[in-house]
Amino acid sequence: DEFHLWVMVWIKNPETGKYLVSQRSADKDTDPLKWETVAGHSIAGDTSLDAALREVFEEVGITLEREKATVLATKVALTCDGFRHNWIRDSYYFETTEEPDLQRATTNEVIQTRWLTVAEIRKMYDHGDCCLNMKDIFGFEDNPVPSNRCDVELPSDDEIYAQIAFQEQFFSGVLIR
Repeated sequence: DEFHLWVMVWIKNPETGKYLVSQRSADKDTDPLKWETVAGHSIAGDTSLDAALREVFEEVGITLEREKATVLATKVALTCDGFRHNWIRDSYYFETTEEPDLQRATTNEVIQTRWLTVAEIRKMYDHGDCCLNMKDIFGFEDNPVPSNRCDVELPSDDEIYAQIAFQEQFFSGVLIR
């Protein structure tokens, strides 16, 4: 049983406190024209960090420093919507003041980008303008996986509460590196 590795990358401008979001192109098979954070799949030989750094450059033309990566969470799903998926997703956090440059990006997956506050992202999410996984920015306690949708391996209660507390502090700016 092999697992598929994919990543989500949250990029925050430390000067403004805003997060980078991007709008998917109209020709995407899944969620065309929806807003998301950088996300993508690993390729053979990639670590999840390799995939995160590559996806950021491919989609939004930003070069991030490997040493400044913070792993926010790892999720493992065995089945989803009744189908076997076997995926592992690592979520990363980076800070940068570098502006996205879609001319430097090596794919046409993104048609535009914006820097938004968490409140602005929540408003777009609640309006239905974002991919479902964007809700992770609001904290995993606020984002349970429906029991009838995906069979997910969950960490212990202590690990979940520690992760929630960390994310709430991290995304609210309380944690200082």
